[in-house]
Amino acid sequence: MQVEEFLEIPNKNIVYEVPSDEEIIRKLVKTFRTNSLAITSIEDIEDKDNGPEISIVSIDTANTSLKTMRTFLLQQNDMEKYINILGKIEKFINKTKMDQMQQSKID
Repeated sequence: MQVEEFLEIPNKNIVYEVPSDEEIIRKLVKTFRTNSLAITSIEDIEDKDNGPEISIVSIDTANTSLKTMRTFLLQQNDMEKYINILGKIEKFINKTKMDQMQQSKID
C-alpha cells in the first residue's frame, strides 16, 4: 500500500458532512420559529424582536414581595440602610395604590 492510498480518505467512509453556516441558521430558524411569518435572511432574524414579554406586576404582588424582602433583610446583620430604602419603596407603592383608587371621572 502506498502512502497516498493510506492517507486518502475514500468518499464511501464519510459518515457525516458538516453543514454550512447558512444551512445551520436556516435549520435553527425553522426549529425555533415562533410565528408564521417567513424569515428569509439573517437580517430578518436580527430585526425581529421575539424576546419574552414582561408581564405587568400588580400593586398587591409588589407589596407582598416587598414584605418578603423586608423579612429577609431583618434576618441579616447590619441591613438598616436597605430596610430604610424598602420603607421609601413601600411609601411609593402605597401612594401609587391610593392614586389608582381615586376616581378620576364622574360617569
